Order: sequence, then structure tokens, then C-alpha cells
Amino acid sequence: FGTTLSYILQSTKDKTSERCIDSFRTKLLDFENVDTAQRLSLAFTFKEIGRHAPTHFQRFAGSYLPLAYLGCHSDGKDEIEAWTTVWDENTPGTRAGLRLYQDELLSIVLDMLASSSWQQKRMAARTAADTLNNIGPSLKEKLAT
Repeated sequence: FGTTLSYILQSTKDKTSERCIDSFRTKLLDFENVDTAQRLSLAFTFKEIGRHAPTHFQRFAGSYLPLAYLGCHSDGKDEIEAWTTVWDENTPGTRAGLRLYQDELLSIVLDMLASSSWQQKRMAARTAADTLNNIGPSLKEKLAT
């Protein structure tokens, strides 16, 4: 599925790609209706899009990679490994990637913390803690301005 979708996304309009990415975000964060296997398949889809449609993936990296970093803070070991692969293959390194996408990531984390879902809050808290451990000083400066 991921390989096929990657070829389709290469020829779609930006609005269509954005809607597709929004549906990915919804699936990743819907803990009540989407199970671990579905979130794991989403990670594999991201991985295939990154491999087979790198131009598309990089054009929308500000949408894909913050979601991948969130996925790195899931509950399941397999999920974490799959999302970590996506993150590692598409960023220059954890700290550099976090600095590049800190605004998008912060926006998603704040939305998740305001959610009524405890699973979303837990994932957001793990993500925020890990982000602060990696780029805390630069993020502090950003929040102060």
C-alpha cells in the first residue's frame, strides 16, 4: 500500500497531499478507533513514501516528520522501532531534526495536551520530555520570545 501511495502522491496537487497527511495525523492520534497494527502500518507507509517519493516527502517534511517523531514515543516496541526508522532515514540527526521541525512539533504537542484522550496526553508528554532533553536550551530561548 505504501509503495503504491508514494507513486500516487508524486503526481497529486498539494491540497490533495495535505488532506492525505491530515488523515494520517488523525489515524496516528485516534487511540480509540485505531489499533496498534494500523498505526504500525502507517509507519511503514511513511517509510515507503520517504523511499519511493523522496521529493514529495521532503516537500511535506514539516508535516510528515513531526508525526514520525510523535510515533517514536508510542507504547509498542515494534511501533517505536518503525517510527524511529522513518525519523532516522529522513533527518540529519535527532537534534538537527528537532531544531528544524520544533515549531510544527510544538504545535501538535500543545494540541495533544489539550485533548481529552489520556493516550494522546501521555504521547505528548513523552515527546515533550524527549524534545527538551535533546534541544532544551534552544527551545527555552524560542519560548521566551
